[in-house]
Amino acid sequence: MNFFVAALYCLCCITMFHKPLCGDSVRISGLVQDENNNAIENAEVSLFYRNSIKTTTNTSGAFDLSGTAAISSENTAQVHLLPSVILNGNNIRFDLHSNKNAHLTIFSLNGRQLFHQSFISQSDNKTTLLVPLSKLPSGISLLVLHSNKSRFSYTFAKTGDYIYTRGETSLSRPSNVSFSTGSIADFKDILIVSASGFQTVRRAVSAPIEDEVKIRLMTSGVGYITPTIPVYSDKGGIGDVTTYGSASDPENSQGGACNYGSTKIKYYAAINVNQFPGDKKGQWQDGQICGRCARVRVRTATGEERTTVVRIMDKCPDDNCGIDLGGAPAGVIMKTQSGRYAGEWEWVTCDGVEGVSDGSPSLCVKTGSNQWWSLVQARNGSGSVTEMRVRKTETIEWQSLKWATEAENFFKVPEELLQDSGEWDIEIQWNTGTTSTLKIAGNKLSIENAVYDLQK
Repeated sequence: MNFFVAALYCLCCITMFHKPLCGDSVRISGLVQDENNNAIENAEVSLFYRNSIKTTTNTSGAFDLSGTAAISSENTAQVHLLPSVILNGNNIRFDLHSNKNAHLTIFSLNGRQLFHQSFISQSDNKTTLLVPLSKLPSGISLLVLHSNKSRFSYTFAKTGDYIYTRGETSLSRPSNVSFSTGSIADFKDILIVSASGFQTVRRAVSAPIEDEVKIRLMTSGVGYITPTIPVYSDKGGIGDVTTYGSASDPENSQGGACNYGSTKIKYYAAINVNQFPGDKKGQWQDGQICGRCARVRVRTATGEERTTVVRIMDKCPDDNCGIDLGGAPAGVIMKTQSGRYAGEWEWVTCDGVEGVSDGSPSLCVKTGSNQWWSLVQARNGSGSVTEMRVRKTETIEWQSLKWATEAENFFKVPEELLQDSGEWDIEIQWNTGTTSTLKIAGNKLSIENAVYDLQK
């Protein structure tokens, strides 16, 4: 019974999506040159999410990046590579990473086995299985591919010369992960080009087929590089390091988009809003990154490593922004040659770092707050705020405050608290794993521009 339910479900999916079998085939070609338009040979060219697809440039600097790979929708930061599926002449070809135990079976809609096959070839750490199209009946059929402890199932619809597919994969881990072979409309990846002695370029790719791509690599350590989009991890990011402040005459932060107002903070930066141009999936996240500290690192052509620690105080909406330095850090990293450097940043605690704070941790009430409406923000903490919660003193249940929609980097205070002269506990959790607390009469949070010291 479960088999028929699954088959009918897949039939509905095919009717709705109609995605072509080979929709995720990639072919990107182009040329890689240096700043003087000279060809760069043996440059590595690959994709970030579909990282099994890669190639190198020839003596003319030309490359032809092609292949087929499916990606998981579970986690685009750490992609689980599924078997690639491609229409290959009169066969459907499945390519897996090395696995001698792979085998597949095709069932009809009524559950009858139509075809079974173990792997037919294995080379270069790849296992290949072929399904002759003649074995695929007209109408709906289900193909099940077993690979060690993983099971991948595909529903095929064959009508005349047209074949459509939708895939579901059940892995050995408890959660289910779904994938499809994709389409031109929703294709998105990052083209990565690197070569020894040059700075790496990462370029947004929005179509699986693109010709005459021109990439210019700049010598490592120079002040200007081809703009490149950032990539992230839980620990930080890799991308362009730029400056919006004077390297020779640094100024203190004026609070930026984090809405801190005029400060005495000397080491600060703006962080990316976008990864792909305009997608708003960068690390800014509507200001929830505000207050976090990052160690920024670049390496010069002579091998010198330059580092500085900054507090995130602003956002950088430029399509190719990685991390944009203001104040004193611009001079530390850029020295006399300001520009766009290739670098990386990792999240660190702000505690004990000179120049990233202008006082002790505090809770500040926004201008215009009153007994009916109030916004608050935390400043000078060990990092960014992951949660702010409140409770009536001597009670048990905590209430998490919501991020404000009226202004970035603020939390909205409940009206019941603002009109209560009784004592409340406030707890702030920082991304570093530490907490700060405050015990205060609720109605004091209605006093605009008030500042209250937090306790560790």
